[in-house]
Amino acid sequence: MIIPVYNVERYLPMCLESVVRQGLEDYEAIIVDDGSTDGSSKICDEFALQYPQIRVIHQENQGLSGARNTGIKNAKGKYVYFVDSDDFLVPNSLSKVLEIALSHDADVAGFNSLGGVREELVVKSALINNEKADSSRVMSGDEYIATHNALTTVWWYIIKRTYLLSLGLSFPLGHHLEDGSFTPFVLFQAKRIIHIKATVYCYVMQPGSIMHNRDRKRQYSMLADYAFAAKNLTDEHVRRGSEMSPKTSDRWMGLANSYIFFGLIKALRLGEAKYMIKHLKSLKLYPFERLYEEDYPGKKWKLLHWLMNHELLWRIISVPFKIANCYK
Repeated sequence: MIIPVYNVERYLPMCLESVVRQGLEDYEAIIVDDGSTDGSSKICDEFALQYPQIRVIHQENQGLSGARNTGIKNAKGKYVYFVDSDDFLVPNSLSKVLEIALSHDADVAGFNSLGGVREELVVKSALINNEKADSSRVMSGDEYIATHNALTTVWWYIIKRTYLLSLGLSFPLGHHLEDGSFTPFVLFQAKRIIHIKATVYCYVMQPGSIMHNRDRKRQYSMLADYAFAAKNLTDEHVRRGSEMSPKTSDRWMGLANSYIFFGLIKALRLGEAKYMIKHLKSLKLYPFERLYEEDYPGKKWKLLHWLMNHELLWRIISVPFKIANCYK
């Protein structure tokens, strides 16, 4: 397991307690303390003293991607798994997942998660029983992408370390939404993927997280990152689209278009539709194709897509938001 840590002293003990309660005997947990300035560093060291399977690496701040990359470089286990330090795991869940992944010699194994506020997740996770967990048949990366819509979030998967190293992939430094430039690429090139019917991860919705943070500078910085993720996916489709089945090709580009779509939504709320469209045009990402219909069914998505691709209309709709933002 690789656990990046930065100023999460309030939530870190719960995360690490869940890590050591996975029913695993032979494992490593690499905590990458990414220049924390609160009490997180001390908590990391205390857990390492108590549990020999935990190793702590202290480094200057490099961001989430940099911390994860450090973990990859130092990992020695059979599989790699990324855990965010303000979330936690269902008790004794990874041992079952690992057992099934090993029995199938899987390059990648996916599973389920829970999301919500911390107090609710604590109750729900205590009631989960993964003892009867099983997996679907082994699939190629192409088939998996064609049949699943959970393609980006990295903590939905454990990844065979030797397979990951063979790809030469790393998380992009200096960007949010880093999973979009990592996880789909890992999935597509895999020869053996399984999906396990087990619930492992508890994603805690934090008011201060980057996705929910109202700090305007951080929100503005994310606009370019939506375009960055879309550009990476689009460029990969240009390179490898001929290797994809028609359904995988459609879903892959639907994923790229979803980053454009939600980037334009965020830009609208910030009153920056003009800037976002100009930036997307510079990357040849605008106008853009529709979302993947199976993942976004219904007329409202088609209507919003139509409005977004009419630049003048979208900029007019953005005006009230721009005025409102002037008074914040």
